[in-house]
Amino acid sequence: MPNARAERREAKIAGWIGIAMVAFFLIPLPFVRNPLGRPFPYWSDSSASINTWFAQNPSISGYTIDIAFGLLFIWFAAGLKRWLTAPGRAPLEAELLIPTALSVGICWMMSNAAFLLGPIAAERPATINSAYLHLSYDLCVTFGYAGSLPLALFAYAAGSLILKNTTLPRWTGWTSHVLAVAHFAYFFNVLSTGDSLLTPWGWGSFGSYVGFALWSLALGVMMIRSPRPTQPLAPRVPAPAAATIPTPMA
Repeated sequence: MPNARAERREAKIAGWIGIAMVAFFLIPLPFVRNPLGRPFPYWSDSSASINTWFAQNPSISGYTIDIAFGLLFIWFAAGLKRWLTAPGRAPLEAELLIPTALSVGICWMMSNAAFLLGPIAAERPATINSAYLHLSYDLCVTFGYAGSLPLALFAYAAGSLILKNTTLPRWTGWTSHVLAVAHFAYFFNVLSTGDSLLTPWGWGSFGSYVGFALWSLALGVMMIRSPRPTQPLAPRVPAPAAATIPTPMA
């Protein structure tokens, strides 16, 4: 019983961590101004357009909050792995969750750290020119798209684990697979310079991140409210030894 209580407490903590992670990601979004008619600039935009965007979005705190998303994601993934796997059972998909989450978290924190140079440059136009600002934004996009591939693998592994080994609603597993395809496509569309659905930081790729955040929010709530959705392996009972019939002596 003490172990069961500890596991339940850890699952609830990880669930609250997931909710906090999503909050840190979503809270700054309503405050983003869109002078270019889309969530963020494209890296094919001119330096003047990127400078205009940062001039209207000078808040450093919003990007600092987003850095916390990457850090909390690693903790959430560790709790999710433990919650989705029964004691004594470690499928391959479960082993992929933490390494991929670590890669995503690092890329996300580096991307937002590069993003921090934007408002600093917008507030100091005399000391930081627009070309440097454009370079910092290019670094932000590069780290962001680099994290999309391990995020796709994380979503695929989590979805497969849910569909094969748990009693969770199947829509959570299939939604995870759809998000995996979206982030995989986003990675290979990173060099697109046109206004396409999956252009980096366009509406499509932006929507895939929002979708992933909402999926994580749903799982976080389930982790708080529900016990482990898997059953421990039943102990193996050794087969009885075959009876031996003594051979009569001649």
